[in-house]
Formats: sequence, C-alpha cells, structure tokens
Amino acid sequence: MPARGPAGSLTLGSLHFFRSNSSIDALTEHAVRRVAVVQLSDVVDRGSGLVAEARHQRTYPGCGTLDSLGFLRALCAAVTSPIAFSIEPISDALETHKVHTAEVESAEVPSINVGSDQ
Repeated sequence: MPARGPAGSLTLGSLHFFRSNSSIDALTEHAVRRVAVVQLSDVVDRGSGLVAEARHQRTYPGCGTLDSLGFLRALCAAVTSPIAFSIEPISDALETHKVHTAEVESAEVPSINVGSDQ
C-alpha cells in the first residue's frame, strides 16, 4: 500500500527489499522520496525458508549473503534529505548475547551525512 498524504512515509527494510527480488537499480530518487527509516540486516542462509530466514538467520549488514554495501551505496546516491537508519539483526545467537550498558554508552557512533556532497 502506498504512503498517502504529505505526512505519509515508509520504512524500507534491506532484507525485505532483497526478498522481493527488487533490483538495486530500483533505488532511485523518485522511489525513495518517502522513505523515512531504513532497517538494515543481512541473512546468513538465503535457502533456509522465509520464516527461518527472517527469525533465525539474520546477522549484521555486510556479514551475510545480501549485497548490503551495494544497497547502501545506491540508497545514499538516491536520497535527497536525511533519513534514519536502524540495524535489525534478529537471530537466535544475537538474542542470547548480552550487551553491557557501559560499552554502549561509551561507544562512539559515526555520523553519516546522506544526500550531500560532503
């Protein structure tokens, strides 16, 4: 269903993008104009079935079988205004991994200026 109205926006998930057999060439300025958030994930085994793939085989972008770098390059070339990114690496192994709050608070998060010449 298309986003409707001036405030309508979309969340673009990299896994779902590739699962729909979309081409990276489809990430044009016109196609991404209503994208507000991009959820990034990768998948370890594309042949494990849709449910297993979505719930148990995800990993961090660039650590699986999807063309995460090509996806990001095309997306960054197409966007004309800042968009938010989130990482969605759902998997059994990552759900059991404990993250220490002190590590997260002290981590430096790089800034990415999307849609500009800088």
